[in-house]
Amino acid sequence: MSGMPNFGWPGDAGVKRQTVGSVISEGVYHVSELHDRAVALYGTATLLHQQVTTQIDALRSRRTDGRSLAAGVALLTVITETVKDSDEELEKLLSAADAQAVRPERGRPGTLPLDIAQTLNGYGGGMVLGQLAVRLGLLARHSMLNAAAEFLPSQTVEELPAALDELGVTLAEPTAEEATAEVAEAFGAGAMETLSGASVAAAGLGFLVTAGLEIGLSWISAKKNAGELQAAIDDYQKKIDKLTGYLRVATTKNEEACASIRRDQQLVNGVLSALAKEFGPIGTAPPPPDEHRVAETLVALRQALRHYGLYAEVRIHWQRWRNKYGEDSGPTFVEWYDEGAPEGASREQINSCLNALRSASRSFARTQPPP
Repeated sequence: MSGMPNFGWPGDAGVKRQTVGSVISEGVYHVSELHDRAVALYGTATLLHQQVTTQIDALRSRRTDGRSLAAGVALLTVITETVKDSDEELEKLLSAADAQAVRPERGRPGTLPLDIAQTLNGYGGGMVLGQLAVRLGLLARHSMLNAAAEFLPSQTVEELPAALDELGVTLAEPTAEEATAEVAEAFGAGAMETLSGASVAAAGLGFLVTAGLEIGLSWISAKKNAGELQAAIDDYQKKIDKLTGYLRVATTKNEEACASIRRDQQLVNGVLSALAKEFGPIGTAPPPPDEHRVAETLVALRQALRHYGLYAEVRIHWQRWRNKYGEDSGPTFVEWYDEGAPEGASREQINSCLNALRSASRSFARTQPPP
């Protein structure tokens, strides 16, 4: 006998071909399934990326609004204190304004938001009011806001220092280093390894999220190997888990910012109500607290700063005038103020300011009794 016996059956070759074909078919199906899975996860990651970015953009805007609201309430508080203080109390307050600002532990020396600073532009006492506003937390802690605390709603002076603490005690923008530290604290130490800090300083959490999504659809489509696709799937799942966590934190921060804005709006409304009873209302009434109506609140706030700022200006001018020329120079001061009153101030407003000055300042009342 030559060779080994053939135990094959008819059709063996076809069976072998069918088996190999099935394996190839199953392999192709498996790769296709993995590809579809990778594409779906890419879509999920991209959607989460967009949602996180949207939340962060909203947070950046709300933190800007919050700084403006807090600055406005701070200015209205120091305006009230300036107008209502006695000569002796105001002298101490002006000394505090001229003093070197103490550098806060969590931030830089304070500055006012641009929109609020522009509102003060043109007032002779505007710089003093700004200096007092960024020192308000320290003034409150040193019990130098007695008149405002008695005149304004109680929660205003009590809550405002805490609101300013949230901004780093001052109203300054955070530095990039400070904001980066806040990001790391909120999202975990590993966050900065996968997040780009392109605009970190804008809102504390105002970074642009990339989370490694550079591995995109074209990369997936180019891969035919099941192992490579599975690696991409695993990588995307990790990114989705991270982005889900980031979205949770960003959403929570946004909700906290909204609550803070509503609280600040409530403070604005309470302060304006108190000032309107004493010095007359402004032209535009502020809306009820609503984070979607901050623009309306800021319009009313700016009007109030211009209107009530006149009272603070004449009070500050007189205090410095009497120190320079003596208390018996009241009539000359009135002539000087009449000529140099801010543009747009009516005769009625000027008289109202002088009457308020008589009420608060004994030195002015002695030389300029009511007509």
